[in-house]
Amino acid sequence: MLLMALIIFQSWYHLTLFDRVTQKSGGYGIKQHFIHYLILSIITILGALTHYYFLVYQCLIAFLYVAGLFLYKRYRDILRYIGTMAVSGIVYACLYPAMLNHVFFKYRGREAVHKFLKEGTLFGDVVSMFERFDEQLFKGYFFPLFVVLIVLTIFFLAVKKAEWKVLLKGAILILPSLIYFFGISKASPYVAIRYISPVAPLMFAAVVVWMKYLITKVKMGAVWQTPGCALLCLILFFTTFYFFQNPVKSEDFAKKKEAMDDMIKETDYCVILY
Repeated sequence: MLLMALIIFQSWYHLTLFDRVTQKSGGYGIKQHFIHYLILSIITILGALTHYYFLVYQCLIAFLYVAGLFLYKRYRDILRYIGTMAVSGIVYACLYPAMLNHVFFKYRGREAVHKFLKEGTLFGDVVSMFERFDEQLFKGYFFPLFVVLIVLTIFFLAVKKAEWKVLLKGAILILPSLIYFFGISKASPYVAIRYISPVAPLMFAAVVVWMKYLITKVKMGAVWQTPGCALLCLILFFTTFYFFQNPVKSEDFAKKKEAMDDMIKETDYCVILY
């Protein structure tokens, strides 16, 4: 949960900071710059200390942020941002020096690199991870929901009720999450939701915003806007809420729990942490 919250906050803060530094008025003073980049650095350090997978997403959003600043010709802000990330990296390495050994030299890091570079597994790995993601988040209804969204989007673009530039900007914002999903699906040692859970809220939010955008483009008057939004909430509620059943759990976790339950039955002196 903490990692999810930090990634959401990091995404929001990048958008906020980008909007401020690209203002036509020329931005703001040195003091404001220092405060905002200090907050950005703190979020980065906390996220990296929570889990090193945060660094994967951070690299992706950093590339997108720098590319945006380059298009606006904000070269000084690019240098400030790179300097902030460099200082954050140094502080993180000083606080947790074992990370370098864990990621680059221990079995887990080598295993992830080996699996990522392994040929012929990308499609299968992504499909397996997506099935687990769909099962956990949408109860298996994401594909029909996605088809409906695509059909409505094409229709609204054809009748010029939707603007392709707005959709393109939204797609760019979700791009780091999609790249993270594909990359981690390829590199993760197991098909488990915990590897992609950091970006799951952002991907879910993208679907919600996409649906909300399409509803607002339907000219049904202010009277029908509220029922339309209510219908959207009901669809999302019934496709994500588990009625009278437990949410799908990891098969690996279920096997471990079954083994632990057997151990507990066999002895009166057994302490197990999981």
